[in-house]
Amino acid sequence: MVGLSNDKNLDYCNSLLYGLPNTLLRKLQSVQNATARLINGTRRRDYITPVRRELHWLPIRERVKFKVACVVR
Repeated sequence: MVGLSNDKNLDYCNSLLYGLPNTLLRKLQSVQNATARLINGTRRRDYITPVRRELHWLPIRERVKFKVACVVR
């Protein structure tokens, strides 16, 4: 349930998120990472990339680009 609600919130207004500076995207990335750790039961010091791959989640910057590209087509 946490993953679904977080997923919707991260996808909200992707066109506004496109082109944001890294400092702001890093905050969203940390929210996504924390949610992935909560869902998977991973510790904070473990690598997050394999966890995101297991959940089939893109990093925030790539996710925003993908969602905007899907809307444009």
